[in-house]
Amino acid sequence: MKLNGKAFFTLAVALSGACTYADELELDGISFNHETQVAAACAEQFGVSYQAAACIVGQLSAQEVAKCFEDGFGGESCFGDNNTFVGIVSGNIEAAADENGVLNQVIRGTTGISVRDIEERGVLGGDNSEARKACNAVAGILGGRC
Repeated sequence: MKLNGKAFFTLAVALSGACTYADELELDGISFNHETQVAAACAEQFGVSYQAAACIVGQLSAQEVAKCFEDGFGGESCFGDNNTFVGIVSGNIEAAADENGVLNQVIRGTTGISVRDIEERGVLGGDNSEARKACNAVAGILGGRC
């Protein structure tokens, strides 16, 4: 696999942030897990674009659904305990318990961003929100920051 510039690298690293660490590939001292390898291949084929995003989502979703048919649901199979999506949703639901009021809990549980962070920092939330991390990764390609 060949890295094609800063945009490709930034996209691959940004997409790897919330992924598990199984099936790693190391290239020039940088580890790429399976999800990142898929992202890298799609970015190499389509560049940083909506087509690359559709390629990534399509391939990873198809692989996850195939695991459902092969191994069933939960545990070590599809949408299991170590699944990135399951981990994000579980984390959001756990964090929502710390919010005051039902509406604030619903917002935090569904978006992962607290109302306080939205009020202080805007719709992307705080520095550690996945939305802000993704925005910074994309903006970083152009030398900016969200």
